Amino acid sequence: MIKKVPMRQCLGCREMRPKRELIRVVRSPEGEVSLDLNGHSPGRGAYICPRSECFAKAKKSKAFERAFSAPVPDEVYASFAEELGENMSEALRMLSISRKAGKIEIGEESVLSCVESRKARLVLLASDAASNTAKRITSALSQTQIAYAVSPFTKEELGGALGKGICAVCAVCDLGLAAAVARSLERDDAEKYAQCAQQLRQTSERIEQRKQKKPGKKSGKKEN
Repeated sequence: MIKKVPMRQCLGCREMRPKRELIRVVRSPEGEVSLDLNGHSPGRGAYICPRSECFAKAKKSKAFERAFSAPVPDEVYASFAEELGENMSEALRMLSISRKAGKIEIGEESVLSCVESRKARLVLLASDAASNTAKRITSALSQTQIAYAVSPFTKEELGGALGKGICAVCAVCDLGLAAAVARSLERDDAEKYAQCAQQLRQTSERIEQRKQKKPGKKSGKKEN
């Protein structure tokens, strides 16, 4: 039987979404509440869309408090806003999260190496990147199935989100984060980014199917 893509409910908008496209918030065994950008920290987890409006709704409705059965101090919400870049677009916010999670390569040389090793899941080019940069990147990608898109962001905008002065090209190396970035771009411009987002969704589904076919131990405790 084909395994379905794991879904979780956003505490803000209450919509069910693929787990890989959401941010996990965790309450550690010591009682500390924080963003779990890698998705593997121990503790009780809750999920939310990478959108400031979803965090605002969750805060107003005290959804985190109910999920964790414990109070969440205002300074925790303030730290969320700082980590996520409250004034960024959703796609830039996800790129910033990817950087903090150590799941992104920045700059032409690093991206080309990432493409060659097939570690890249999504390559994004700045809207004002040099034509020579675009040619080298697209040439390297031509023999791969790695998702690629020209972003709506300038080099300065990409660089700002990634902690650099400027960034002409970057590669997201985590499938879930890559899918979340593409989905954010698709939401803003479906005509331009639907194909890229669909490609990543299909890749995610294929990986889940392969995992299901592999023999292994029966799952124990349910994952949060």
